[in-house]
Amino acid sequence: MHWNSDCTGFPKAALNALIEVKNNTFLFCNNCVESGKKDIILCDIVKHETIEKVKNTIDDAKLAPNNLEGKLAKLLTEQSEEIEKRINTQTTKIRKTLEKPARSIDTTKSLRIFGISELKERTETRSLKETGEVEKLLEHMEFDCDIVEDIHRLGKFVPNSNRPRPVLLTLKSAWDARKILNSAYKVKDYATPVFLSRALSQQDLQIESEILKIQRKMIREGALRGDLKIRNLELFHKGTKIDIPLSTE
Repeated sequence: MHWNSDCTGFPKAALNALIEVKNNTFLFCNNCVESGKKDIILCDIVKHETIEKVKNTIDDAKLAPNNLEGKLAKLLTEQSEEIEKRINTQTTKIRKTLEKPARSIDTTKSLRIFGISELKERTETRSLKETGEVEKLLEHMEFDCDIVEDIHRLGKFVPNSNRPRPVLLTLKSAWDARKILNSAYKVKDYATPVFLSRALSQQDLQIESEILKIQRKMIREGALRGDLKIRNLELFHKGTKIDIPLSTE
């Protein structure tokens, strides 16, 4: 059997594909062995394989940027999808919060209590403890706790805050609310500083916020706190009413 182009007349490309068999063993015809052409043929095969390896390396190098771009594009796509998923989750939460109807407050039978201590961490007993604090205050003012309809904190809970949120005290009747307000002077000798005021509508809360801003500004500018009084959502300085410009935001 002849395995070189001189013996067979086959193109070298065809022979190179036929010469190599299992375990890199090569077959040669007797004529090639005897004439010494075997070494020449092996040399040609090694050259061919080397050239093919170089070509493959070059092709791989050319494809590498494309593979890298593909991996990068895939990574960016996955990150984009994850970010979009998180945004959609947060948007859904915000929408549910906005769509949730605001808690209705009957200002005629509700009061705000400032100064009731608040636990700095959320616990199962927090609500019970705060309810107990309000009941102690009412007992100090000589009121029966049976007149209470509901007790809850106003505003967002901030862990470890040193400033307790006001308590909204809802009573069973407007008459009970008026009696407690009329007895507000009794808290002067309470164990801790406490202040009571009537509950406000959302519009009145905005007015109150503006009044407090003006009051703080006047104190910073030198006015004495004792000369500033707030009565019925109006600010007075030494008996003179101060005009409060309301925010249009």
